[in-house]
Amino acid sequence: MPGTLVIGYGGYGCSCARTYSERYDSPVLLMDYRSFTEEDYTLNQDCMELTEDINLNASRLRDVLSNYSRILLLSPLGGASFEAAHSLISECARALDIAMVSLCTVPYTFESERREKALQTLATLPESVDNLFVIDLQRTIRDEAVTENFSEFLAGTEGKIADLVHTLADLLERIPFFSYCSSPSYTIAVGEGAHYQDAISDALAHTYFEVPQSCGKIIAFTDMPVSDFDRDQASTTLAARGNAMPEHVGKSGLGEDTVLLFMPISCRRPL
Repeated sequence: MPGTLVIGYGGYGCSCARTYSERYDSPVLLMDYRSFTEEDYTLNQDCMELTEDINLNASRLRDVLSNYSRILLLSPLGGASFEAAHSLISECARALDIAMVSLCTVPYTFESERREKALQTLATLPESVDNLFVIDLQRTIRDEAVTENFSEFLAGTEGKIADLVHTLADLLERIPFFSYCSSPSYTIAVGEGAHYQDAISDALAHTYFEVPQSCGKIIAFTDMPVSDFDRDQASTTLAARGNAMPEHVGKSGLGEDTVLLFMPISCRRPL
């Protein structure tokens, strides 16, 4: 049985899933209430046009999901189709006892209404999935990535999301994912550096969502060669940030100059 199915729904979710599929030659399922074109159907891309018939949607989706043991769902928050599509996928996954990880994106600040709606929705999501990863698209922008060409800008951020999807899908296959990820909700931070501590510091400075103080156990993934001294130094840094001893995971497929952090977050907005 194949392992993980990546699903993208809604305009942005489908676009990111399509980018992931093309970049990494991996199968995806695209779901939306709009009609798909012939170009959307490829060897690696299957499409499901949702209808107003909830039972029909559920029956068709269960037939597809029954071939997989895990779902990695690309969830663009704040869109018109979010609640119906997310509920449909979550209910089908639970009915089939399939593990479900959701990578949620919060819209940019210039999409103020969608962003506000997304942040309001976020608090209810951890209950419907096995693990939730939240990416604030505004935080994916680094100064050197800003461009006057808006299409290039969007393509660049979609590429970042596609790379994160690839990393999560790969980790789901390679490690005891749910044993490591004991918190319900995380954000991701990616850092680079010549040394482990440098990459850790870079990642902590560029988290993809707001991380509370004393957030809990941080999980650090890397393929860098790490000495006992480097590990102890990084553990001190991460423990001070999370107020808990971190977990270090090697052989993660990231490359030897990159660190990936899973950092626990709260999805509830402060009063």
